[in-house]
Amino acid sequence: MKLTKEPQVFFVDLESGENYLTIHAEEFGLAKINTTAVVIDDGKTKQTLHLLAKPGEEESLKVVWKK
Repeated sequence: MKLTKEPQVFFVDLESGENYLTIHAEEFGLAKINTTAVVIDDGKTKQTLHLLAKPGEEESLKVVWKK
């Protein structure tokens, strides 16, 4: 999925245990750090997390789902 300035919604089926969401920061423009806001909604609670990555690097978010 390509990230844009506009919010995007997508659904992910998680496996029981550890799951990872990884962003790779492309080298566009003059930005020294790329930011991504991720909202996790489990149906009961919404959490907003911010991932920061320098161009050419990656940042990951670990989500643990317990059945």
